[in-house]
Amino acid sequence: MKITIVTQAYNAKKYIEQCILSVLNQTYTNLEYILIDNGSDDGTENIIRKYAQQDSRIKYIRFEENMVCVRWDKPTLDKLGTGEYFTVLDADDWLEPDYLEQMILLAQQTDSDIVTTGSVMHFVAENCVSDRRSEKRLVLNKNEFAYAFPDYHVYFRAVWAKLIRMEIIKNSIVPTAEETGVAYGLDTLWCFAWLRNSNKICVDNSMLHHYRIHPKSVSHKYDHRQSYSDLYLFNDALDFLSPYGPISENNLLFLHVVYSNAVNDTLNNIKSSSLTASEKLEEYYKILERQVTKACCKRTHEDITNNKAMLFTEMLKAFSELEAIPPKWNEILSFYFPKCHEAFSTRSAKLALMEPVLLKELINDNPISVIKALCSPIVQNKYSKQFDLPQILQSLTQNHPLLSGISDPTFLKKYSGIYLLLYQDKYGDALNIMTDTLLKEKVNNETFLQTYVNIAALLEQVDEFIFGKIKTAGFYLSEKRLDECREILYDLQEMGVEDNEEISNMKAKLNEQLS
Repeated sequence: MKITIVTQAYNAKKYIEQCILSVLNQTYTNLEYILIDNGSDDGTENIIRKYAQQDSRIKYIRFEENMVCVRWDKPTLDKLGTGEYFTVLDADDWLEPDYLEQMILLAQQTDSDIVTTGSVMHFVAENCVSDRRSEKRLVLNKNEFAYAFPDYHVYFRAVWAKLIRMEIIKNSIVPTAEETGVAYGLDTLWCFAWLRNSNKICVDNSMLHHYRIHPKSVSHKYDHRQSYSDLYLFNDALDFLSPYGPISENNLLFLHVVYSNAVNDTLNNIKSSSLTASEKLEEYYKILERQVTKACCKRTHEDITNNKAMLFTEMLKAFSELEAIPPKWNEILSFYFPKCHEAFSTRSAKLALMEPVLLKELINDNPISVIKALCSPIVQNKYSKQFDLPQILQSLTQNHPLLSGISDPTFLKKYSGIYLLLYQDKYGDALNIMTDTLLKEKVNNETFLQTYVNIAALLEQVDEFIFGKIKTAGFYLSEKRLDECREILYDLQEMGVEDNEEISNMKAKLNEQLS
């Protein structure tokens, strides 16, 4: 059986010879090799022509431009591909000498339409390798494609390392970038188009293919179609599985993880792009408003959790560079951070990026821990000139009956523990601690005294309420706020509170200072 091999090359002078020789030196010799030069100008053309003259199995095609299209599409294969099986080899990759022999043998033994092998992944920058292969050989009939989906999906994300029955290729409707708008992940769309037409596949546990991974450019122009492609691929996978009945929870979780990892790759490209903060936010917004992202972020899978944290961190970085968060973000923030969304601002974003604990708890939407993380720098007297920390705290407690008006940094610094108890509605505990404090020491903090009185009133604790009123009157007297002191003493009299030694002394001092 003849096998058609296709390689496309563009300025691959450094690697193309190794690639070509790995094909020509195959132990299985019944092959035709379609070598396509996409307008190379670095000497690649000369190397290809040299080998084409030496080996009649090579069919050489030269294009003058490096067009973004599939050069081994159906018209090309109809015209040039005479093999019964088909495989693709990238210009910078190479094959083990028995790649074709082993793959055709597997195809015949298992009667598979598609056979895949593992790959040795060569990281060029790090000068190291890793393996990507199945732990065991899988032979799957069409009716098994759904339940085994997570086991073979990774091997069908790229077109290489596969031997495919040619009639499958020619009879499949392969999506194009122009038709779908997908610029990233077309390989995956093609693979699953072939799978739709296949009756049996084999995923072997061998490693007969070598793949080079080159470092990405540090700075490049981000293509917005990448984010769109993530969504398209997710929906295409759902479409692939739909004929097999309701999608299982196992497959849905798997697809959410795959989608999350794809979004993370997209995020890395956005990060390293030259987009402005506002432009990056637009990309993040498109990602976060999708229903699949919302569903995905409800998962507790480790990969999803880590990717989510990275996405939200980058969102905060973009927020920190703006004057204000755009209003349209309110709904997004309310969904992903139902407990802490009020705390998001350009100021809190800047602070969170400086305080890892605050960043973590803000992303985790844990208001109690966020309050602790905000109180910590107040207690340590940090950032007082850079940030209005009490104001950020107030954004979290603006609807709390006792805390909404508290912005006194002295109270927050000294009594942050009481503040946390009140946020958790542990009013009785807070009142007991504050009572004990008032009995042991002289408190010269108006916020403390007013809060104490408010808690006592809320809990209808009359003795504590009167006690707090007396202490507040004494504070006003010491501050020479005589009218406020007199008003409280009058209120106590109206309540029928009898004068004790403390009240009598205050009245005497008040009259003395008023006279």
